[in-house]
Amino acid sequence: MTPTETKKKELRKLVREEKRKLLPEDIRKRSMVILKNLYQTESYQKAERVFVYVNYNQEVDTSLLIDHALEEGKTILVPKVLGECMEFYRIASREELEKGAYGILEPVLECEKDTSCQGLMILPGLVFDRNHHRIGYGGGFYDRYLMEHPDFEKVALCYDFQVVEKIETEEFDIPVDVIITETEVF
Repeated sequence: MTPTETKKKELRKLVREEKRKLLPEDIRKRSMVILKNLYQTESYQKAERVFVYVNYNQEVDTSLLIDHALEEGKTILVPKVLGECMEFYRIASREELEKGAYGILEPVLECEKDTSCQGLMILPGLVFDRNHHRIGYGGGFYDRYLMEHPDFEKVALCYDFQVVEKIETEEFDIPVDVIITETEVF
């Protein structure tokens, strides 16, 4: 394991421990503030197509975002893991989600696969820095997808405690354009 990989592993562990301390009510309250900050951005307001993860394990609650965006008439696309790859599928409601890879909700097979690969991408992650780098969960799904489909505006939603000053990066790590927390949009 390289020194960078070791450092990433340590940061993942620290943030996971902090996230586990969050109660469901804390997650909901914090998520509502973070999403309010997202809704006020020009990126979100102009987006017709929103590619968004489904929250899992104390992540920012994206179910609220999915419902809000659908009410506004935006097209919502959610990832589905297929082996080592990830593809996005259009959903018309959260009713079209079922447990998939890693126990995370994914679109049912009947959903329409996206072929445009353009829009606003809302990315998950464990740790972020002020230079817009991110540490994901270690599977590399988003980095691989974004390497093949670079035309997204990339936004990360996270709690304040998930932001550190600097992350050591590797050449395949793809930074995000905007990071939104309870107290900042940067």
